[in-house]
Amino acid sequence: MSALPFLPDACVQWLRDRVRARRFDRELAHRMSRLDNARANPAAALDAVLLQIVQRPAMTNLRKGAPDTTSVLKDKAEQARSLLGNIHMEDTPGALLALTRWMASADARDADCFHAYGLAFCLVHAPLLDALRKRLTPQVVMHMTCEARIARARQSAESFTELQAQGVSQINVVGSDTEVHRFTWDDELDALRVPVPDTYDHLAGKVAAAYFLLGLLPHVRVVMKVDDDHRAGHVLPLKRVLNRAARCEAPTQWGHRYHSPYPAGHNRIWHLGKCGEAHINHVPHTYMGAITWCTGEHGYVLNRAALLRFVWAHVYFGELVRTALYEDAFVSDTLVRLGGRMRPAPMTQALRAVDAY
Repeated sequence: MSALPFLPDACVQWLRDRVRARRFDRELAHRMSRLDNARANPAAALDAVLLQIVQRPAMTNLRKGAPDTTSVLKDKAEQARSLLGNIHMEDTPGALLALTRWMASADARDADCFHAYGLAFCLVHAPLLDALRKRLTPQVVMHMTCEARIARARQSAESFTELQAQGVSQINVVGSDTEVHRFTWDDELDALRVPVPDTYDHLAGKVAAAYFLLGLLPHVRVVMKVDDDHRAGHVLPLKRVLNRAARCEAPTQWGHRYHSPYPAGHNRIWHLGKCGEAHINHVPHTYMGAITWCTGEHGYVLNRAALLRFVWAHVYFGELVRTALYEDAFVSDTLVRLGGRMRPAPMTQALRAVDAY
């Protein structure tokens, strides 16, 4: 781009951003395609990719202060192969997921490590992924709730009956403190449990984890996220938004957009009295955040390409997800940072909320 001095700086920056975005699109599509092609036999494919990592040549001419990444990953890959050989032991699946996710998060440029974690996840969660493939249609309404309020989520789901008759499926999502890294289906609650604490201060993590799982289901094209106090409004605008999202190929979120007048120009004590962790429950949220986002109180929609951005975020931005507090701002900000965009949608017509219980 330095060869274009006749262009204004803003145009040069726009061109650079476009080149980076297209490069990222191609890389993400390649990695997901590679994972999809290996799902038929994930154990064998995982062992093969781990062996490739073990057999990498040693690094030479390290830069000053640079770690020997190859040696570190080779050691981790050997440990993962050992776990893979004992995959049927009780604690092994969780350990394998934790180890391969560590490997993947070490370097976003390392497609093999990304592939290893994706294969480990598909191997460990094969029954769950198969069940969700049968349960979910291409258009999904995702009810974010918690175990204590599952009855409210069921009331919300009942209001979407007319939409469900038009081929839209529904799923309830709750958190879990019992097992790190494992996603499970709770038959008693009829809900997906994600490995994130089931409290308000971890809502962003619950949403991101659910998007990661749904992103691994290639047939899911659209997800509308709603809360357990939402009720379906007019079916026609709801279906229009879902159909529009299904046709769109660019990573996009539709919703009711809020524009902050300046950085951090929003209520930063919204969480007081709602969190499970005491040290969070009594202080303002002073992290840098989004300036514009689709508000969670009105619900919002993500298309397939946007879901795939949260596959990336789940692997590489674990600390960001863990410390994010306001789920709606986090989702929009993360999507935009990963090359996505926001579009307005008549969510105030499509959904309504229960004022009080």
